[in-house]
Amino acid sequence: MKSLDTNILLYAANLKAPEHLKARGIVDAMLEAPREWILSDQTLLEFYKALQNPKVFEKPCGAMEAAGMVSFLRGDACIPHCAFESGSFDGLFQHLAAKDFPYQRTHDAVLAITLRHEGVEEFYTRNTKDFIQFGFKRLINPID
Repeated sequence: MKSLDTNILLYAANLKAPEHLKARGIVDAMLEAPREWILSDQTLLEFYKALQNPKVFEKPCGAMEAAGMVSFLRGDACIPHCAFESGSFDGLFQHLAAKDFPYQRTHDAVLAITLRHEGVEEFYTRNTKDFIQFGFKRLINPID
């Protein structure tokens, strides 16, 4: 099973980003074989928020347009989706309670634990170093 981080969706959605073509290739691969992938609701909600952020996009989307993109990915594209399960909290808390765990990576930890719980072994992100400790078999930075 494969998944991707919000940053890949953002680059794919931003035609002006230098990373656009590489990110778009990953998103296209996901759309061509949706049953090989899974998207977390967390990723989709982060994507929704970022689409409307003027710090991320020169011309941000309105709420309806952003919601339409998320709705497509969560439904019409037939990509399975998942959400954090409360039964995963103990595994998550082991990371959060570590003496050297940086609080800024809390959302990354939630995402990683959610995806690993669903059997994701291949994860696409620009920030591979932030996910090393979570046991993915393959962390892929498709941009660099």
